[in-house]
Amino acid sequence: MFLYTAEYWQYYRGLILVTQFLLLLIASLLLVWISTPDTNQRLPNRIRLSLGLPFAFWYSDVLLWQVFWPCWIGLNTLVFLVDSLAKLGITSVLIWDTTQLLVFVVLYWWCISVWRSSANTRLKLWAFLARLMVVVSFLEIAHRVYVRINFPREFFNCNDGLFNFRNCF
Repeated sequence: MFLYTAEYWQYYRGLILVTQFLLLLIASLLLVWISTPDTNQRLPNRIRLSLGLPFAFWYSDVLLWQVFWPCWIGLNTLVFLVDSLAKLGITSVLIWDTTQLLVFVVLYWWCISVWRSSANTRLKLWAFLARLMVVVSFLEIAHRVYVRINFPREFFNCNDGLFNFRNCF
């Protein structure tokens, strides 16, 4: 997350002061902690589990780690690969846009599943961290859209003379 897009954070400096950022960060963390439910280890619903894992994930019929880790690793690997190929100029901007749209759809499903399954763990800390990662994931998608709209020439290395400039806009 934020591996290739973090370099564009410098453009946010004029939008918010450091103290405002810290206050907003503390308030957000407090809000996520308050909204985190008490934990339980309930047994999965076998009827929904027989429909398949996507339904079981969506209806929170599995433990938190079973929802969180497989999708987290898969989504971040896909984003890393597509970003790497885009930075190297191997893939087109259209492929990057399409992949980001697919990642957003899967990320939306994953975020709802993690948010609902966050109570299915032993410690409230794990539920809090999982919900915090949901919030960070949405912030990262918003940041990717911002970078794509405002900095396509820099991100996709469109300043190269051999690159087709139509692909950057």
